[in-house]
Amino acid sequence: LRTSDKVQHKALGVNTSSSGIGNGNIRATSDIIAYYSSDLRLKKNIAAITSSLDKISQINGVTFDWTDEYINANGGLDDYFMRRSDVGVIAQEVEEILPEAVATRDDGIKAVRYEKLVPLLIEAVKELSDKVKRLESR
Repeated sequence: LRTSDKVQHKALGVNTSSSGIGNGNIRATSDIIAYYSSDLRLKKNIAAITSSLDKISQINGVTFDWTDEYINANGGLDDYFMRRSDVGVIAQEVEEILPEAVATRDDGIKAVRYEKLVPLLIEAVKELSDKVKRLESR
């Protein structure tokens, strides 16, 4: 397919049924393997993330229950793909701190690109490590 082609599939199931899955969702019972281009040669205006600990402190890790509407739109509870109780972050909080890690879908629902949080976490660990070293050297 060319990127300009629009394919109108409701859902895709790999080694599992796609019936009942919300529009545009893909489910697979095995690993999904993907790589993002991260080669230095593809980047410019490179800068370290600053104040990473402050930014992390503004994002809450939460437990929550999905709404019945969301569960039903995504194939119902099955204790494999869809469980009532879950963990995550709140997209609106992340968007305030790291807008590059949040996408707004066509229906207005916000989604977190969790892999985009990793660089922030790396810099926060480095900041903490520096603080510990300073404290230990006193």
